[in-house]
Amino acid sequence: MVRNELIKRLYEKYYMYLLYIAKQNVPEADAEDIVCEVFEKLMKSSYWLAQCILKLDRPDELKNILRAFLRNACNNYHRRLNIKHQIFKDTSESELLTISTDVEQEYEDRDLFEHIINNTNKLSERGKDIIMKYHIKGYSADELAEQTGLSPRTIESYLYRTMKLLRETLKK
Repeated sequence: MVRNELIKRLYEKYYMYLLYIAKQNVPEADAEDIVCEVFEKLMKSSYWLAQCILKLDRPDELKNILRAFLRNACNNYHRRLNIKHQIFKDTSESELLTISTDVEQEYEDRDLFEHIINNTNKLSERGKDIIMKYHIKGYSADELAEQTGLSPRTIESYLYRTMKLLRETLKK
């Protein structure tokens, strides 16, 4: 069974079940995102996907795996929420304005970086794609390796060569 077909099958069969549980643990507005996050993480994990394949004929055990993923996603949600509350509780209004400015600057920097990459003709399409996903979208070298079928070391090599070429191009 192809990975995407399996995820689609699991999604169609267990989405509503997981959504019902999620709504009991997090605000309804965030529950759908958390359930989708469960399926995204499952899709990225070859080990757990294999476990799901082994449990297809044992729905109770399969539900246990999915509930564990959901529980972890809900816990992560609450952890992030607590961190945000702690930051805002301990931060003065002037510091919050500084944080906001820093975030805006980060987005402007990302936009500039993306513009530079897209307008550099010396970069290969693969090099552009890898560097964009790494620096702009935040993928790790391991995640990129899994997506492209290349080794993590090859991804790191692409990143190094592409950044070197970008530096040389910008110096001119």
